[in-house]
Amino acid sequence: LNGGLSDGLAKGNILSATTGGHKITIRITNVNLDTAWASVISGNIGLVQMGDPFAVTDAYTASSPLIKVYIPAENLSPVGFQNFVHQNIVPLARLKNYWDYENWYYNKLSRNIFFNDPVFKPATVAQAYLSGKFKDNFLVFLPIPAYISNPLINLLKANQNIKLVKTAGEADVELYLNYTIAKEATDKPGYVFTWHNFRGSEVNQYSLKFSSRFVKISGLALNSADIKKLAADLLAMTVIVAREKSSQWMNDYPAR
Repeated sequence: LNGGLSDGLAKGNILSATTGGHKITIRITNVNLDTAWASVISGNIGLVQMGDPFAVTDAYTASSPLIKVYIPAENLSPVGFQNFVHQNIVPLARLKNYWDYENWYYNKLSRNIFFNDPVFKPATVAQAYLSGKFKDNFLVFLPIPAYISNPLINLLKANQNIKLVKTAGEADVELYLNYTIAKEATDKPGYVFTWHNFRGSEVNQYSLKFSSRFVKISGLALNSADIKKLAADLLAMTVIVAREKSSQWMNDYPAR
């Protein structure tokens, strides 16, 4: 097309023309300042002649994602997840050297136990703490249960600014879940979700603490309304992280 960005065209725009009584619809696949390329959605492109005018009939705009994210999900039901926490996490949380997100700002190293990735042998490291073999401070990261991750994934898939990837190595950030302990007698344990790029140059037995962006919730035995709200809150946090990762335009058109 002999029109481009300077004419208000954008990738994803749908244009139509009628020639010889036949309608042709195209979608812009690439665009420069004064030129655009398109593919045919419907109609016979062979009927189009040089100089035939096309008009924008749908201003939908497509764009590349600003951030790639990974969610270490596991097929756990609410009951299964609660059992996992009570069997594996609560005994660790009773130790005095257990740290949670409240300690993220400390300028000290702590060992990490990655229950969200068996490659790091979490059960072995956890047993070393429970037996007293390891005595340094440590943080614990949990897998995201499927009843939480699935609604969030559906929201993320509809957002063009965010791309879900299948492995941590492909991602800019990974979603981490942490069990928080009660600091006072009147407090209750809780959970914190946060995005962080631990998997980059930081990945080793010790690493940095939490991102300053997080969502905190008192428990994960949730009803459908609570799950929906949590997914929306996690999406909002993700959009903020994407905005902080890039100065590019945020695309408000949902993915198609």
